[in-house]
Amino acid sequence: MSLSFSSLCELLTQLEKIEDQIPPPTALTRQRLKNNKVKQWFKHHRHEIDRTSPEALLSSLMPHRRPDRNYAMQEKRLERAIGRCYCLSLSKVKDLQSYSISGRGDLGSSVERATRDIGSPAIPPVSVEQVDSSLGELASRSRFSNHNVRQTASTANLDKPLDWLYLRMDPCQAKWLTRIILKDIARFLPGDHQVQSAYHFLLPDLLRFQDSLPDALSLLKTGLACYPAVADPDQQLIYKREASARLRPKVGVKVGRPSFVKARSIQNCLNIVGRRRWSAERKYDGEYCEIHIDMSNESRPIQIYSKSGKDSTEDRSAIHGTIRESLRLGKPDCPIHSTCILLGELLVYNDATEEILEFAKIRNHVLRSGRFIGTENDSPPHRDEHLMMMYHDLLMIDDEMIMNEPYQERRGRLKSIVVKRLGYAMTAQHKYIDFSTADAKERLMEHFAWSITRRWEGLALKPTDAPYFALYETESTSGFRGFVKMKKDYINSMGDEADFAVIGASYNARDAEACGLSNPRWTSFYLGCLENKDDVLQVDAKPRFKVVDLVCCKECIPKADHETLCNYGYLSQHPFRKGEAPESFDISIGDSVSPMQTAFSSPLVVEVLGSAFDKPSGANFYTLRHPRVRKVHLDRSWRDTITFLELQELALNARELAAEGESQELAKWVKVVRETCTESRSTRSRSARSTPITAVSRTRQVSDTTEGTSRTSSSQPSSKQSEPGEPKSNVRSVVDVFVSSRPQQIKPTPAFPSSVFDSNCANENLQLPIFIDTQKIQPMSRPSKPAEPHESLRKISQVASKPAKRTYDDLNEADGSNGIGGHIVVKKARNTSNSDGGQLILVDRGSQSILQAQEPLADITNSPDHRQDSPDTRRLLTEPPDSDQSPNSSTVVSVTPRMPNKTSSGQRDQLMISPPSQIRGKRTGFATVYATSSGVRHSPKPTPIAFTVVRPTFSRCIIYLAPCIARSPWIAEDLISAHGAFCVRTLDHWVRERGFDADPADDSVVYESQSYAGLQKLVLLETRREKASLTVVQQILELELRERVMFLDWRVLEEEMHETTHEGKDDDMNIGKHLFGIVDWDEKERCHYFADSKGVRQRISYQA
Repeated sequence: MSLSFSSLCELLTQLEKIEDQIPPPTALTRQRLKNNKVKQWFKHHRHEIDRTSPEALLSSLMPHRRPDRNYAMQEKRLERAIGRCYCLSLSKVKDLQSYSISGRGDLGSSVERATRDIGSPAIPPVSVEQVDSSLGELASRSRFSNHNVRQTASTANLDKPLDWLYLRMDPCQAKWLTRIILKDIARFLPGDHQVQSAYHFLLPDLLRFQDSLPDALSLLKTGLACYPAVADPDQQLIYKREASARLRPKVGVKVGRPSFVKARSIQNCLNIVGRRRWSAERKYDGEYCEIHIDMSNESRPIQIYSKSGKDSTEDRSAIHGTIRESLRLGKPDCPIHSTCILLGELLVYNDATEEILEFAKIRNHVLRSGRFIGTENDSPPHRDEHLMMMYHDLLMIDDEMIMNEPYQERRGRLKSIVVKRLGYAMTAQHKYIDFSTADAKERLMEHFAWSITRRWEGLALKPTDAPYFALYETESTSGFRGFVKMKKDYINSMGDEADFAVIGASYNARDAEACGLSNPRWTSFYLGCLENKDDVLQVDAKPRFKVVDLVCCKECIPKADHETLCNYGYLSQHPFRKGEAPESFDISIGDSVSPMQTAFSSPLVVEVLGSAFDKPSGANFYTLRHPRVRKVHLDRSWRDTITFLELQELALNARELAAEGESQELAKWVKVVRETCTESRSTRSRSARSTPITAVSRTRQVSDTTEGTSRTSSSQPSSKQSEPGEPKSNVRSVVDVFVSSRPQQIKPTPAFPSSVFDSNCANENLQLPIFIDTQKIQPMSRPSKPAEPHESLRKISQVASKPAKRTYDDLNEADGSNGIGGHIVVKKARNTSNSDGGQLILVDRGSQSILQAQEPLADITNSPDHRQDSPDTRRLLTEPPDSDQSPNSSTVVSVTPRMPNKTSSGQRDQLMISPPSQIRGKRTGFATVYATSSGVRHSPKPTPIAFTVVRPTFSRCIIYLAPCIARSPWIAEDLISAHGAFCVRTLDHWVRERGFDADPADDSVVYESQSYAGLQKLVLLETRREKASLTVVQQILELELRERVMFLDWRVLEEEMHETTHEGKDDDMNIGKHLFGIVDWDEKERCHYFADSKGVRQRISYQA
């Protein structure tokens, strides 16, 4: 006995209960419950399933996998057909129509409510095969179905198959039959792959090979019938290897497509592609075509499938002549003898302008199920316009499986069989990039910028060493073997965007079930543009909006923003009927947009992102293509949104080539792409809430002020991390690092890999005296009171007033030369003599603010306006040193008030004179280490204090823990809280929002990092893991923070606790023992300096 339809409905009902659980389970739990339920059901009914047609079962369970069937039934039409079938009363008709009300479910639920009291179903029960047969008959009468499904039939009996089915079913079965006809089952399933695997473990891979459910199931019954439906994992791998040798593409059956991912940033793309060779292929803005050639079929040798799998051969008949000519079909020199499968893109070309036209032009040349759709407002096709085929891959020729060959081989074979003709048949433009080379990242950025300059849709990256796709995964096919799509709207802040007014909304039951909100009031929102903005602003005229598009909650509106629109729209909602204008404004809405149900008397403002501009179907104006809501702006007025004329002007400017010339625009886009890479941006967060990020990526807020309107966008991090063998984030790709070099100069010991530094930069003499001083200062005032430290650590705040008891005499103990007292500015003072290079004078500006505890806290910020030098400091920065100073001399520089000092070599020192009132604490001994061109030497004995290393009081620090130690409870919870320190979990709190080219005097924007004004930034590392520590330093450098950041080993927390809890012990922090390095920003030279633990200071210069 075959499987009954009621058994299938039992499974679907159980899956629906899991979906509607209250409280809702987590996504992983829900997926696991559904997987188990599907497996148990297939196992329990395996005997009936084996006696049932597999096509009938899976066509009912996965109707969305049958694109060849079109029932020509949407909610309204199906609702009327069901009402006629049951002869419902007026009250029952209202129940049937209740799905249009929010919170009442979809049409299937309404059918169940309306048929609850009709009576018992017929006996015997309906089988799955009977349902599939009736639905097949229904689809055969629709002209929208595929050629092999359609039959000649009269529409007078269209409802007959439905009448027979519905009258034999109970309410629950009628509910699921309604959803099957509407192809609305997928949201209840755990996933197509899980259902297919539960039926037969080979089916998911077969559907990738032959993207047709009937043909894949037919192959399981014939050529692969020897394999069992269920097998253990080890056997499955063996069976898949054997089955792959028997599989071949079949002409007339669409081939599946490889998986693809969207590159959310340049670095994200590099992480995906690894260190292999890829082809960066131009992505054309056309319609996908899979072309099948069968020379044995004289009446229909050409077959064309669309991306959805529908047979569009007849609709695209205008391109058949071009295909015949380009492949030389029917000619003696035709390279195809029997069969062939090619991939291409259908475009429109203009011979007069010699360019590929916009996507909207295609609808004037291509039919949709036998008729033109959406062309009523389009101008007729010009005589110079015609269809064009852009070939980009070859899968099979004469029964030879080319799809198993690498991409480069397939492109070579494609080139050999296609006869190119400009404007009619061409092969896709592409460029090979070897990502194992050092300049691969730069080449990718330049090529991507070039594609934007030429107004391409984007790039498609394809691995040159991989087949079209592999049936099973082996070691040779490990790693990502799909395609990578790169489009500017995938990358944050690079897409086309504008602010629109939301003037109304509508509700759709099917969309409401998939939006993720419980009982949303509306599911679609209408975007409007003012047509009379000048009159509104000048004479307070009645606004007139033109509806340019609508956005649906399904995948286009973040859940949080959808909820905001529903809540605030409810406060100003009014029923809307076409032809009746609201009281507050007039509306112009075209017929191509679905009817609007509600108007908002007070329109909301949303920021919308799109993929270039396009003319919607049935419209004669441009609007954003694929609009997605980025954010709802409750602080903005609809008067500030984009007008209709501004939208058209913006679209024309975005579509036309730049007037200033290609080279200038290319340079601009290269800069933009490089900036997005430098800032390590990723996809914008899909909610208005802040999103936690990893240490590799960060959230960036970009604020611009345009005509009085502040625009803010946020980004969400990419979750993908660098894998072994793939290129990791490289500081050199973001900044150019320069190190002083002279013929006899000592080679520095960098804290980065040697490949990061460039030693070809001359005229930079690193004669850096490194001073260690353990003098303590009183803690400054804090913006807020920290958590009270542990009892055993309450002496920490008192240690700052004690003098140091220890001096350091060897280099290993001098590693901590650069304390964290303030911001270090490195100023290069030119020697008056014409000697090479100059001398770097180190000045600690921040120490003055720290020492002056009486200054207000508002002045202790990172703003350049608050960094004031004393008169003597400014004199030192502007006046050159004495001319008689030798080139190899070292400059002793003080950051606190000092008396003149002579070094052992008799050199004259630079003086810094500050008011005595600024001095706090005692001066102690120190050791001096000179890094000069002749080597590294120590001072012969302790000398008067010159460079103060302020012992960090952790309650005055904002600490970031390296990822490898962030999860240690002893460090993250016990030690940090015991010291009363602030700790950030992610680097987004340290992000500077101001770029290098911004006006330093512009403080109109409050940056997130200013919430920790006056606190020293400190990074704790596990220095025994050197590579991990260097990675964190690289990440900090990529943030381009304009302040000091100090890197210490985390054990400094334990040592400080030990020294403050044991009487009689030396209370010196011994900072040099734990110092890994210091990053500092020079405001005047606008560059960073890095001082490593060996006392070597290097300059890091960022190039735009």
